Amino acid sequence: SESKAVTEGDTAAALNTSGQLTIVDPDSGEAHVVAQTNAHGTYGDFTIDANGAWSYTGNGAHNELTAGQQVQDQFTVTSQDGTATGTVTVAITGSNDAATVSSDSKSVTEGNAAAALNTSGQLTITDPDTGEAHVVAQSNVHGSYGDFTINANGAWSYAGNGAHNELTAGQQVQDQFTVTSQDGTATGTVTVTITGTNDAATVSSDSKSVTEGDTAAALNTSGQLTITDPDTGEAHVVAQSNVHGSYGDFTINANGAWSYTGNGAHNELTAGQQVQDQFTVTSQDGTATGTVTVTITGTNDAPIAVNDTSTSPGATAATEKGGTANGSGGINGSGNVLTNDTDVDSSSLTVSAIRTGGTEGAGTAGTLGAGLVGAHGTLTLNANGSYTYVVNENDATVQALNVGQTTTDTFNYTVTDGSLTDTAVLTVTISGANDAPVNTVPGQQSVGNGTSGGSTATFTLRVADVDNGSETVSLSLGSSSQTSTGILTLSTTSGLTFSSGANGTKAMTFSGSISDINTALANVTFSGGSNNTTRTLTMTTTDGGGLADTDTVTIVKGSGATALAPAGIAGEAINLALVDPSDDPNDVITVTISGVPLGWSLSDATNNGDGTWTAHTNDVQSMTITSPLDFAGAVVLNVTQTWTNADGTTGTATVSDNVEAYAKGSPIFAVSGDDHLTASSGSDLLVFAQPIGHDVVYHFDAMHDQIDLIDYANFASFADVQAHTVSDANGDAVIELGEGQSITLQGLDPTSLNSSNFVFDQTPVTENSGSLVISDGALLPLSGTIDNTGTIELNSTGNGTNLELIEHGITLQGHGQVMLSDSDQNLITGATSDVTLTNVDNTIAGAGHLGDGTMGLVNKGMIVATGVNVLDIDTGTNIIVNSGTLEATGSGGMVIDSNLDNSGLLWAHGANITLNGSVTGGGTALMDGVATFEFGAASSTKITLDAGATGTIVLHDSFDFSGLVSGFNGNDHLDLLDVAFGAGTTASYVANQAGTGGTLSVNDGVHTTNIALLGQYDAAGFQTEADKNTGTMISYHDYFV
Repeated sequence: SESKAVTEGDTAAALNTSGQLTIVDPDSGEAHVVAQTNAHGTYGDFTIDANGAWSYTGNGAHNELTAGQQVQDQFTVTSQDGTATGTVTVAITGSNDAATVSSDSKSVTEGNAAAALNTSGQLTITDPDTGEAHVVAQSNVHGSYGDFTINANGAWSYAGNGAHNELTAGQQVQDQFTVTSQDGTATGTVTVTITGTNDAATVSSDSKSVTEGDTAAALNTSGQLTITDPDTGEAHVVAQSNVHGSYGDFTINANGAWSYTGNGAHNELTAGQQVQDQFTVTSQDGTATGTVTVTITGTNDAPIAVNDTSTSPGATAATEKGGTANGSGGINGSGNVLTNDTDVDSSSLTVSAIRTGGTEGAGTAGTLGAGLVGAHGTLTLNANGSYTYVVNENDATVQALNVGQTTTDTFNYTVTDGSLTDTAVLTVTISGANDAPVNTVPGQQSVGNGTSGGSTATFTLRVADVDNGSETVSLSLGSSSQTSTGILTLSTTSGLTFSSGANGTKAMTFSGSISDINTALANVTFSGGSNNTTRTLTMTTTDGGGLADTDTVTIVKGSGATALAPAGIAGEAINLALVDPSDDPNDVITVTISGVPLGWSLSDATNNGDGTWTAHTNDVQSMTITSPLDFAGAVVLNVTQTWTNADGTTGTATVSDNVEAYAKGSPIFAVSGDDHLTASSGSDLLVFAQPIGHDVVYHFDAMHDQIDLIDYANFASFADVQAHTVSDANGDAVIELGEGQSITLQGLDPTSLNSSNFVFDQTPVTENSGSLVISDGALLPLSGTIDNTGTIELNSTGNGTNLELIEHGITLQGHGQVMLSDSDQNLITGATSDVTLTNVDNTIAGAGHLGDGTMGLVNKGMIVATGVNVLDIDTGTNIIVNSGTLEATGSGGMVIDSNLDNSGLLWAHGANITLNGSVTGGGTALMDGVATFEFGAASSTKITLDAGATGTIVLHDSFDFSGLVSGFNGNDHLDLLDVAFGAGTTASYVANQAGTGGTLSVNDGVHTTNIALLGQYDAAGFQTEADKNTGTMISYHDYFV
């Protein structure tokens, strides 16, 4: 037997071995063995020859044998003779054969989670060494991107340790792990390749809120978006620049910093209204978007008030009134201040406040809908923006404007949308007009009776023209001869140009500056002519625009005349209605008043003890006079005012002040012209009958006093009064009754008046139980019912003395007397022609004038002409209605100028009655004593001549006389003025059949007049002769045969 040891190698040859067995066999020749060839053992093939030489050839490397492992192949060798066996043993010792471990590569793609990186695989492990085909197991070996685990069999897994979104799209990274065979002889590599993907980014959104303001900048805002992107370096957005939204522009940079810039104030947004601009922001990789939202909340934007002028849309400029006393033209300014005001978020604007002046928010505040007095007029602005502007026609600046010139008045107003406001200025343009010149003339002047040059009067005339600097003045004393009329002498002629006449004549026309003219007119001297009757000086001033003012000055013989007519209640202070005649209101005026009756007193004046009073004052407007309590009537005071002018000269003004004092409890009446009434401490009724002038009332008590408006058709209620009442510059209530007629209630605000202060067309009642005396030269107005149980006296001694009847005239009752002194200057007349004197039962007696052409007369009582001077009754076109007695007893006689409807008695009682109008009616004309009835027009009345009368009947229109004459006898005459006397003039008489009368016919060869006679006459007794003119005088003498 034999044993061999071999060691496993990498090849089968490593196991080859051989040997030599020893064979002993006694048998010769048989020391052999049975040969064998390639006997298969486990690990190799065995060959032995007969000689015992054997070999062993490995049938493989048998790397499966582990290191140190021993295995055997044994082969039995039999001796050739079979008697013996031997064993060949080949011991194989394994060696550590090199193992092989495969490598593995896997590719994964990065996802949104770590699991996306997970992968696994199987390594191939080979090891010739049996049981050693393994690797060294590993568990959770940390790679860069995941953990690696492999078991001994080579099964491996890879678990991502994160999503690894930081990997960008396409970026590849690897984790590699080395795997070692169990026997350490070999390694393998597991490679995990990770490819990055474009992971979705996140872009935050952002919202900002802004509030609309007055500018675009109020909408500006900004912010920062948060951008995340797992992909490294890709946390950005796509930049944008000035992307236009609806309300602003958007800009964002790559890092997400954004800004929003308003593209306008967007004031059109209303309060609380919300709008948005939205902008989409995209991540740089396009996988995500965000939104930037800017929310804009509107606010209540303030209105925008735009300054207004008279040229603003729809506006009308104001124009002052022009002409005489602002009597023509004139346009009120108007418009709407809201027309050009806007509010972007409100269509409803109103005016909330108004102030004077052009400084916004300053000035005197007014009330909407009510007049606010500005610099040159009154503005009424309503909440709806509409306005009217009434020019202050008394404003000096306005009056100084001429055509083409303008001035302005400014106001500032506040407009509101309900909560916010704005202020603007309204500028009203006032255009000028040509104002007529205004003359200032004194009241009636007095001169002594005398011949030419024997009587003079000096007075001041003045010219004013608010908008012209030069004028033409004409002065004239009338058409009579200069010798008769007199002359006018100016103070100077310096600066004047005469176009007709000359200084020191009865008439002249000259031009010059107003200053030079007024210097010349400062002291105008009238030198009386031979005519001792009243003269009228006519002064006409013409400006360059064709406007003129004409005024007259009455110059009468005697001591004075009426210029002012203040009225009040006896026993209480009556304002004298004086005005400051100087140019400087601070001048001290010396006031001398003469003619003050005994028992009267003047305020702030000194009684000189000779019937004159003197005051030194710079407030002549406040001077008052008080009569005794028991006085009723009117007196004339002669007032002289002197002062020192700025140039050192002395100014003089003379006026006659007619003071009317009514008995306590009587109405106070206004004359039909400018007047001044003073209310008493009691309850007064102040009567204003159309027409009046510009009247002033002092001390009107709205709690007790009343105004009676008579014959004003547009005034029937207090509402009518309110509609025509305004405030003047002093805040006094002015009731505008019509052109040139107004009542100013001094010191009384319009709002103080109420409906109880006014009555309309109420008949006033005056009680007179004593003497109501109208003194020489004075005037007293009356109206309504005069319950006269006493005496009303008109006591002219040569100056006009007037009882003026205002609308609707008076009704005389009470069986009293109206006594007119023996002067033709007494006058009872109406303010208008439709005023009527109704004499119910009074006796009116004396001389003077009844009617003077402007009055109606209804006589039921007695009217008697008793004076040396005539009593003239003239009612103009009004027919005198007489059912009472019209009588003449005085030598002055009675003249009736108007047509007469006589149902009463005409009585020529030893005095003449002249009737210049027609006479109709069934009344009687009675003559006794020496008297004349003269009929100036066609008449029809019964004329009775008293048997003892020496009467003359004068007929101007005998052809149309249809009356009946009775009592005509030898003492009487019939004068036919329209029958020409001549050789052919004849008179014939034909008795009627009854023998009670007949018809006297007188023929001048052309015309025949027929006169009806009552009585018995012989035709031969009528004689004709020439009268004192060219007519025919008829007389009668009884014919005796």
